[in-house]
Amino acid sequence: NNAQGVRLTDFISAFGLTSTSQGLPSAAANAGILLAMLLAVPMASRVGKLRLYAGGMGLIGLMLFLSGASSSAAMLTCAYLVMGFAFGCIDTTASSIVADLHQGRQATRLMGVLHAVYGTGGILAPVLMPAALSAGASWRVVLYVLSAVVLAAFLICAFVFAREGVKLPGSTAPRERITKQGLDAFVRQKGNLMVVLCAVLYCAHLACLYLWVNRILGVVFGNPGCGAAAPSLFRVGKVISRLL
Repeated sequence: NNAQGVRLTDFISAFGLTSTSQGLPSAAANAGILLAMLLAVPMASRVGKLRLYAGGMGLIGLMLFLSGASSSAAMLTCAYLVMGFAFGCIDTTASSIVADLHQGRQATRLMGVLHAVYGTGGILAPVLMPAALSAGASWRVVLYVLSAVVLAAFLICAFVFAREGVKLPGSTAPRERITKQGLDAFVRQKGNLMVVLCAVLYCAHLACLYLWVNRILGVVFGNPGCGAAAPSLFRVGKVISRLL
């Protein structure tokens, strides 16, 4: 979402986006994240957490390349939908892996560190990408470079997991399956439904912050870099809150 907000002006120009259609890529990404929140757990029970995590990384790398090669807004939007789903799987699975490795307050602290690392990337994207674009690189080239970086990280991750994955607690234990009875019990608990509702509202607020606030500031000040500063500062606050 951060990177998409930085490139929004280029997307609008390249695909002739108008009005609310300018928010389609970001909305698709958030819809993918929400879908992953619902499906990541049953998927992990089938393929394993480490495979799902690594697969999400590889999928993001491929979708970044596809975004750079997009010939239409529909193609770009579909790529962002899949990319959002992949990131949602990564986020959900990473938190679960931390919970497997650590207990109690230590797990809470390390989950905060994990999301602080995400936030650091969110800070860097609005700073580095405008610099690359202003240096003459096209937005497509920037996406290809990002794709290469993510795919390299995927290969490293897959190699490490292949060697060390069996050492993780529970990695060799039988995987629990999601059952209809379990889902029914989950839905019957009002607190769980509230969590799902909060997740929907969280995705809506991200779309507003990363897209429309970014766009408004960029138009008002006549500089897309000013718009990119908004999500960057937001991430600074999130990193600080996670570490504290």
